[in-house]
Amino acid sequence: MSIKSTADWEGLKQVARVARLTLDSLAKQVRPGVTTGELDATAVQLFAAHGARSAPALVYGFPGTVLISVMNDFVVDTDQAGARKPVNQRGRRPRAMS
Repeated sequence: MSIKSTADWEGLKQVARVARLTLDSLAKQVRPGVTTGELDATAVQLFAAHGARSAPALVYGFPGTVLISVMNDFVVDTDQAGARKPVNQRGRRPRAMS
């Protein structure tokens, strides 16, 4: 995002505030047995309460509101051609999750 005005800066600060509220709320919910769907439902409620929209859903058609990984070593790597691909810390593509 390019910041070209005071309004842009204020908007970015509002986005950061909602992101922080969402992360804090989700962190409080994380426990053994909680599903990513339950966490996503919390994010849906928070976004709605603050007039926020999910960029992954809007831009990429992601079916949820927030991107959640249950693998503690999951990252996204970009190859030389700029293609994004999921890899683990050992540089291997993760197996498909069921």
